[in-house]
Amino acid sequence: MKSKTKMRFQSIEERDKQLSQFKTIGYTIDKKDPLIVWLSI
Repeated sequence: MKSKTKMRFQSIEERDKQLSQFKTIGYTIDKKDPLIVWLSI
């Protein structure tokens, strides 16, 4: 079973830079707070 891990970023640019390195990991951007990303690990 996959677990969800929450990551909070300082800015959208920081988030996008980090997510570009996570090509193999599934992730979901939080709808209420776009600086929060849920990783499916």
